[in-house]
Amino acid sequence: MSGKYRIQDLPVQLDLQEAVVYNRAPYITMVVGAVILVLCAGLMFWGPDQVVYNAEQGMNLWQVILANPGAFALIGGATINLGSVWLKQRGKKLERLVWQQMAFSKEQLPAGKKLAVTGGEHGLFRVQLATGKA
Repeated sequence: MSGKYRIQDLPVQLDLQEAVVYNRAPYITMVVGAVILVLCAGLMFWGPDQVVYNAEQGMNLWQVILANPGAFALIGGATINLGSVWLKQRGKKLERLVWQQMAFSKEQLPAGKKLAVTGGEHGLFRVQLATGKA
């Protein structure tokens, strides 16, 4: 079917190749952040009471982490949040692409109904009405 889909046409299958980005970067970002957070939280509880270093050479990265695990735990948490925001943006892009294919707006959905988007394999998404808040 060409053109935009009406409520009566649902369920429909949409080919949204531009929405399919099999990029694992947001997940990798969140895993890296979680590792940093867990490592630094562990150092806060079980790390050394003092850090010894050569005053002429200064601290290396590991010694800086040992001396300031709370700051690095905060960086780990921020990294997890960055990956989460990245994933939400991907979901918003998919939602925007789906609504561009519809001839109706969210306000025109029947009461108690919402659009449910499933699939995504090879860029094919199934869009149907589902019970729930839009």
